[in-house]
Amino acid sequence: MTPRSNKAFVKRMTGGTGILPDGYGDAVEQRTATGYEFEPLEDGHELIDLFSDDCESINTQVIIPADTGDLPERLSESSQMRCPDCGTSVGYPHKHRCDVERCSECFGQRIQCNCEGHVPLISAWTGFFPMRKNFALSEALAKDKRVRARKRQCFKNAFNVVFNCPEFAEATYVEGIVVPAKQPLLIEHGWLEIDNQIVDPTLTDAHWTYFPGLRFEGGAGLAKGLRLPKTDGDDLPLFYRFGWGGCDSEGFRSARQLAMTFQEAQLKQ
Repeated sequence: MTPRSNKAFVKRMTGGTGILPDGYGDAVEQRTATGYEFEPLEDGHELIDLFSDDCESINTQVIIPADTGDLPERLSESSQMRCPDCGTSVGYPHKHRCDVERCSECFGQRIQCNCEGHVPLISAWTGFFPMRKNFALSEALAKDKRVRARKRQCFKNAFNVVFNCPEFAEATYVEGIVVPAKQPLLIEHGWLEIDNQIVDPTLTDAHWTYFPGLRFEGGAGLAKGLRLPKTDGDDLPLFYRFGWGGCDSEGFRSARQLAMTFQEAQLKQ
């Protein structure tokens, strides 16, 4: 990739204002902050000023160069800054008897379960409808010799599942951001979605919240993604093909912003 200074990166991502949220100066060193200006809300936390005037809905379409054939333009589903049922904001627990809230123990609809160990903060609204993580399949793929999963090789691990395991050739390859529980980190990450479940052969435990930015449907979708112009010699991650830190992809930007908002709200509670 073409080297750019952190100062230039921040200036570009903030539309020339250079304004970063409080406490995120160090994150720029790790390319984990995008630096949109925050605006205070009446309920005491903050909402990131993103792509629409009302900031309630984020359009996550990405711009594809004209010479990429029939690569789908919409690589990520739309997200919402507030829960569509109870109205809670990203990073905050759902309100009582919310239809969207999932139990942190059984992942069933909370209003229909009686689990005593439910932790509302774990099931906080992320901006996306809840998706169960398949821990058993994640563990199995992490040990599968065809995947050759390695630590800190998340994009390649997920990629290998699609191309080396025929039974998962139609799995959705995802690039986005993950946030560990109660830690001030945002991590660029790759995983899979199989049968509407998160499958992660790299991070197989439960202590992660996922924010999808780019989705590629099966081997065919990945092949088209690989034909996008590269800015360096690496094939993965694919979001590098959408500008510095994926900043030219509206979907990847929104994932990063939602993750920042979620993390900040969680750390305040």
